[in-house]
Amino acid sequence: MKKANAKIGRSEIALIHVAKKQLNPAEEEYRAWFERYGKESSKDLTRGEFGSLLRHLEVCGFRYLPSVPGTPDLNRQPQEKQENLWKIWALLKAQKLPWKYADGVAWRMHQVTKAIWCTPEQLHKLVIALEYRAKKEGQPDAK
Repeated sequence: MKKANAKIGRSEIALIHVAKKQLNPAEEEYRAWFERYGKESSKDLTRGEFGSLLRHLEVCGFRYLPSVPGTPDLNRQPQEKQENLWKIWALLKAQKLPWKYADGVAWRMHQVTKAIWCTPEQLHKLVIALEYRAKKEGQPDAK
């Protein structure tokens, strides 16, 4: 499992920039998003800090409409699942796959009909499978 203190990747940084565009904060407020974690920019955030920042941005009104066809509302899922669900979303987007692909992998791996119904441990295994697929296909892995 990816550690909470590991640095975030391009897909997470891109999501922060989507939030910036949507919320349109003043430059000082935007910088304050990172200063609350003792960081200077989004690229310095850890995965744990990113999850916390994302929840803060949602409270501020950030709503993201995923561009992966068939994606359920990930913001309404339990917090313990959200990090892996967003990672799955990023991997699917990078590989240009629909959400049904994740549902199919969840069924093949865990006999669970929908990926969002998986446990956090099962979701982590699904992330690993999608990362493996990206590496095998020579495709980007959304890191």
